[in-house]
Amino acid sequence: MALRPIFRDALEEDWDGFTSSLQSLDEEALEEPFGEGAPEPFTGESSILHVVCNFPSVKSFVVQEILKKSPRLAESLDGFGQNPLHIAVTCCCRSDIVGPLVRTAPQSAHQQDFGLLRPIDLLCQSIIMKEERSKYATKNNNNHHHHGATAEKDANETVDDVQCQLWECVQLLACALIVSSNDNHEIRDWELPTLHACLRATPFDFPFSLLDRAMKRYEHQFQVQDGRGDLPLHIVAAWSPDEDITDNFLQDVAKKYIKGAKIVNREDKLPLQLAIENHERSWTTGIGFLMSVYPAPDRFGIPLSTLILGKVAARGYRTVVFEMLRNQPALFTYR
Repeated sequence: MALRPIFRDALEEDWDGFTSSLQSLDEEALEEPFGEGAPEPFTGESSILHVVCNFPSVKSFVVQEILKKSPRLAESLDGFGQNPLHIAVTCCCRSDIVGPLVRTAPQSAHQQDFGLLRPIDLLCQSIIMKEERSKYATKNNNNHHHHGATAEKDANETVDDVQCQLWECVQLLACALIVSSNDNHEIRDWELPTLHACLRATPFDFPFSLLDRAMKRYEHQFQVQDGRGDLPLHIVAAWSPDEDITDNFLQDVAKKYIKGAKIVNREDKLPLQLAIENHERSWTTGIGFLMSVYPAPDRFGIPLSTLILGKVAARGYRTVVFEMLRNQPALFTYR
C-alpha cells in the first residue's frame, strides 16, 4: 500500500512539501488515519497530527494549520490510546507545539492512555529523567577537567534551555487542567505564572512531584500576584484541607512570603478570609496559623466579627469561633 503524500512528507520531515500536500486536502481526507503498514512507533489508528508531533523538527505553523482544518484531530486516539498531546510532550516538548494543542482541546490534558497515563504524567517522567541525566553529566564533567570551562558552560546552557522548554509546557498543561475543569474560566487563566498554575491544578490530580519542583524552581513567584490578584497563599488557603500535600502545607507556603498573609486579592480578600470561608478548614488546618499573622484591624479596618457574620451555622464553625475568641479577643471588640 503506497503512502499518501502527506504521510510520506511528514515521515521525511519535509515540511515545505507537507504544507503543499495539506492545502489540497479537505477535512474528511485529513482525518483519515495512517491505516495498514504504519511504521513504528505509529499504529494504524495514528492520525497525521500524531505523526507530525512525533518529530522534534516539526514547525509550529504545521500543527496550527492541521488544527485549523480539523480541530477534532487534537482529541484523536492512536492504537495506544494516546492523543497527539501525549506524543508532543514525549517527543518534541516545545511550547509552540503544545500550546496550540491544549488551547484547541484543553480536555485532552485529562485523557489517559491505555497505561492510565495523562500527558502531564508523561511530562513529569521526562523532567525527572532529564534531571537525573543532568546530575550524571555534571558529575562526569567534574571528573574530567580536560573538557574545559567553555565546554561545561555550553553543556549547562543546553540543559537550561531544555528545562525552560519543559517547564513552559508544564505551565500550559496545568492551565489546560484548570480551564477544562472550570466552566467559569477566563482568558487570563492561560497566562498564570507557572507556580500559580501548578497550585491551581493540584485539586485536579496535578503530580505532587512536579508541584514540589515548581515550588523550588519558581520560589520568587511566592511574592507574585496573578491576574486575580492571588498570591500562592491565597490559592492554598482556599483549598480543602484534604488537598494539602502535608499537614503543614499552608504554613509552609505562608512562610515563603509571610507578608502575603496581609495582602488582599482583587476581591479585597485576605488569605485568612478565604480560609474562613472554606468551611472545611479548621483552626488546626490553617486558620490558627493565619490568625497569628493577621494584620492589625486598625490598619485594614476588617474586624474578624465581620468575617464570620452569617457563617456560624457552618459545620465545625463554632469551634473555630471559640478558638479565635480565646486567642485574640480584642479583634472581636474592635469598632
